[in-house]
Amino acid sequence: TNAEIGKQWYQRRVRGNDVAKQVLTDTYHTISGRKCEVRIPKRTEPERKLFVGRLPRGTDEKDLSDYFSAYGALADVYIPKPHRGFAFITFEKGEDAEIVLKQKHFLKDAPINVTLPDPPAKKQKFGEPEYGDRGMKPFGGYRQESSSYYPPFLQRM
Repeated sequence: TNAEIGKQWYQRRVRGNDVAKQVLTDTYHTISGRKCEVRIPKRTEPERKLFVGRLPRGTDEKDLSDYFSAYGALADVYIPKPHRGFAFITFEKGEDAEIVLKQKHFLKDAPINVTLPDPPAKKQKFGEPEYGDRGMKPFGGYRQESSSYYPPFLQRM
């Protein structure tokens, strides 16, 4: 059954192509009574862009270029102005970026963090609920019947 195939696939972490092909032939599977969908990830090539954090003051594009070009050709180096302690570097090949991610790095005798970039967070408008629409209000949410959502010490008298 589909549940048995899914369970085997999960336990073995797809050691063989036969099991993977069998799992991918059906769009939906039922595992422990829950309907599941198995999809192939959209990105097939490795990420080329990396986030570099904890940059020492005075670091410029040339410093990063000189350091990271030892791992492969760089397509772009970006440090926001004014200096905020981070940068983005983009390699021409994703394989070079993967090698960089697996190592520890030091620039100007200071450790730096190199990770995959997080997608930018959606900006929240003031007064919108923080986590979906669960009735949350700014400052912890006050009674619905209150004329204001603000705590008493911020209300005008």
